[in-house]
Amino acid sequence: MLRREFQITSSRSTRVPPILRMSGIRRSRPRGVALLLVLIAVAIAVTLSLSFLSSQSTSSGIARNVQNHAQARHVAESGLELAVAYVRANSDWRTARSHGTWVTDESFQGGTFSIVGEDGQDADGDGVISAPSEGDADLGDDATDSLTITVTGKLNGA
Repeated sequence: MLRREFQITSSRSTRVPPILRMSGIRRSRPRGVALLLVLIAVAIAVTLSLSFLSSQSTSSGIARNVQNHAQARHVAESGLELAVAYVRANSDWRTARSHGTWVTDESFQGGTFSIVGEDGQDADGDGVISAPSEGDADLGDDATDSLTITVTGKLNGA
């Protein structure tokens, strides 16, 4: 009888190097790397999401301010039309209205407006009509004096 014995060996070696066997240190396989990568990816995704939400909040606030500003402008333009209509309809407006504030915080379309009528023109562009170089602050003394009407509209703080 013929007896044969076979020994099957693996092509991969799982041997521990002699230096490690002697010191009792084992080579460890990298475990938890996938978990670490997933945690990093989640952290990046959360950061990007929060920055997106923050920018959207800012954009909404800006859009609301632009809308309020436009509505306040319409309120002011309506006040200006009212002042011009008053001047055209009343021939005695120069004596009936003095130099200065004509209307203060008049309610209109959810906002308010104020009207200031001044004798003269802002020649130097500083936003102020200063007597006597730009006006004499007396609307009734000369029918040819220029009238500057300034209207300020307000709506929700805009």
